[in-house]
Amino acid sequence: AGCAGACGGAEALCIQPEGSVSSVTWKYVGCGRGGYEKEASYNYVGQGCGSYVAEEVAIPYGWKVRPICCLALVVVVVVLVVIVLMSGGDTTTTSTVTAVLPFNCNTFDLPENWTPAKK
Repeated sequence: AGCAGACGGAEALCIQPEGSVSSVTWKYVGCGRGGYEKEASYNYVGQGCGSYVAEEVAIPYGWKVRPICCLALVVVVVVLVVIVLMSGGDTTTTSTVTAVLPFNCNTFDLPENWTPAKK
């Protein structure tokens, strides 16, 4: 099949062939080992009396997702949404308090030059 083994075999759980086309091929198995003989067409001569066996070959086509996998996907999405919504309520904020220095080296702001409101 087209995607067999793509997921380590897990695709067989959720993906199945949509249908298959069957055909019969003829395989030579040796004199007296098959159930058919070739003439103008193949005729059944009895098991162990012919030289050919009929092998049915089924070739799958198309792929469809199994319904149980669709349900499982919906459940997983709902659980994830609920977890995200329930965990979003706790928020914390932090603020830092800076101390005012009595002297600013950049402006030479001396305390004796302060106004009474600033003191």
